[in-house]
This record gives sequence, structure tokens and C-alpha cells, in this order.
Amino acid sequence: MELNDPSAAECLRILLDDQCRNLRGTAQRIESLHLDGTRAMQPAQWLGPARAAHDRLAEQMLSNLTLARSAASHAADESARAAATLAGRVG
Repeated sequence: MELNDPSAAECLRILLDDQCRNLRGTAQRIESLHLDGTRAMQPAQWLGPARAAHDRLAEQMLSNLTLARSAASHAADESARAAATLAGRVG
């Protein structure tokens, strides 16, 4: 692929736009899982060590979901930026 070839650059821009859309959808699904997990992880009857262990694991999982959502969102932003750069070169 030649960088100066408009058809190749346009194809890459289209692929980056698709990747951006997919990543934004992934970030939204992760955020939904985070919200569902927050609501689902409230065992009212648990006390003592079991509750403490549960809460630590739940906190860790929710933290990991937050990191995953942030990474997917950042990747989507970078894909959008790359597509916009290509659009400027092709257009």
C-alpha cells in the first residue's frame, strides 16, 4: 500500500472508522457490565470475613472493568484521530 495512494488511504480511513465504532460499542458494553455488577454485588446477609473477601473481589473486578472501559474509549479516540488525519490527506 502506498501512503500517497488515495484509494488505499481511503480504505484505511474506512477501516479506522469501523474500528472506532466497534471500540465505542465495546466501551458502552463494559460500562453496562460495570453498572450491572455494582447493583448485583450487594449481598445484604453476608457478614464478617466472607463479606470482606466478597467486597475486595467485587472492588477489584469493578476497578478492572473501569480500566477496560477507559482503554477501549481511549483506543476509539485514537482510531478517530487517525481516521481524521487520513481524511485530511485524502480530501
